[in-house]
Amino acid sequence: QRTPRAPRATAREWSTAMFDGQGDLWTTYPSLMRIPAPVPHEVRFADLKDADTYSLRDGLSGPTAQSLLEDREGTVWVATTGGLDRFRRTNVHAVSFDDHPYFVGMADAGAGAMWVGMYIGVVPGAKDGLWKFDGKLTHQAAGIIPAVTAIHRDVHGVLWLGAAQGLWKRQSDGMFQT
Repeated sequence: QRTPRAPRATAREWSTAMFDGQGDLWTTYPSLMRIPAPVPHEVRFADLKDADTYSLRDGLSGPTAQSLLEDREGTVWVATTGGLDRFRRTNVHAVSFDDHPYFVGMADAGAGAMWVGMYIGVVPGAKDGLWKFDGKLTHQAAGIIPAVTAIHRDVHGVLWLGAAQGLWKRQSDGMFQT
């Protein structure tokens, strides 16, 4: 006879999670949460008494976290429905946006900057696509790659974008090729 198990989140609910350089587990379900290392072999919500949770009350830029990334400097970046948040070990720095974008992913751009893939939706004049954040947000490849659905920087530093129109590779001259 099988032993009943505690309820678990579905794969869809746990779709955004990462381990940082310190071994802590970050997840966006059920809210933005950091589970300190060592992380148990099997994670159950009832066992998460030591987890840190973050919300609007803590300075998070939006109510729902959508994407996570740790850059080379060890900064954890969280994209929310309201903007980008930069976590250092002791503080949160939030950057808010008026458009309430849907962040599909982030990649380290080096020197403290981030590549950000955004999908705002079918809104006239919306600026979907690739953005770069280096203290201010600037639209990259405007009108060329709408509705970015995935973003990744490979081990060689090459930026790859998934979009409805296919897979795009950023060339060394900054141009994109399918």
